[in-house]
Amino acid sequence: MSEKQPTSNPEEEPKIPQIESSPEEIGKLRILQIREKYLQPLEGEIEKTPEEVRFITKANEWIEQELKELQIDTRPTRIKPEQVHILSDAGWETEAGWGNHDDAYNKAYGNTIIIHSERVQGQLERMAIILHEAIHLQSHHKFRTNEDPSYRDGYMAENQSHETSFEGFNEAVVEGLTMHLMYNHEKELESEFKIDLENLNDNLFNYRNYVDLLSLIVTDVAKKKGESMEVVRDKILRGLFSGETIHLQDIEETYGRTALQVINYLGVEGKSQKVFNFFSEKDDDKRNIIAEEILKKTSQ
Repeated sequence: MSEKQPTSNPEEEPKIPQIESSPEEIGKLRILQIREKYLQPLEGEIEKTPEEVRFITKANEWIEQELKELQIDTRPTRIKPEQVHILSDAGWETEAGWGNHDDAYNKAYGNTIIIHSERVQGQLERMAIILHEAIHLQSHHKFRTNEDPSYRDGYMAENQSHETSFEGFNEAVVEGLTMHLMYNHEKELESEFKIDLENLNDNLFNYRNYVDLLSLIVTDVAKKKGESMEVVRDKILRGLFSGETIHLQDIEETYGRTALQVINYLGVEGKSQKVFNFFSEKDDDKRNIIAEEILKKTSQ
């Protein structure tokens, strides 16, 4: 595979024209300019294979069909192949070395997906990553403004101090949909991309244990509410794309008033396993004890 040469300095910040505009208009213009930058090759970019380019189109189709079935009115924005950047180790260090990223991530402001070529090498693995990050980009977003410095990405919320909530839950929902779409379209993967379906298994997905927890929550909520699991699942998926969160109160009704506080700690080192224990525990008193352990402040 060959490296593409960037047409511009990837570290150069887009310049905002000196025009008389409101802060909101300038903010929108800045986002558009950042997105234009990420339509160009980045430093150390690896050329995508024809199969990867075709799969990006396929991922768009799958997501659009899912949104249609969920009766989501907003028209999805198709991810272009140019918005997916597979970088060499050196290119990754330049573009993403500053952040806490393992092998891939999406950048909502740039409407782009960044993948480390050496850490994500297998064709099927790259497909799963592309689909996962594409779902993130299609999720509900709320960008910062001068009046409201908060940020939303699906269920994940970040305040002015960059403290996040529902980050692990958000990953669980996105990964759950990723797994559903990959398994649901396995015959297409086999016929159109020559994928050996023996390699399509849960080990392919980084957040599969989060998905197990989400499945447990869906099962318990459905039982508590007297609804089908599909109905509960679809409410959660709609919230990912619409930004609605009122249905999360069903989780509190099922597990107690601390449940949504507890789920904030999914993925937090030293507390994540206790989150699993909390939602697995059927005894209310024992569950409350686990919640106290999770929510108590660490001594300074």
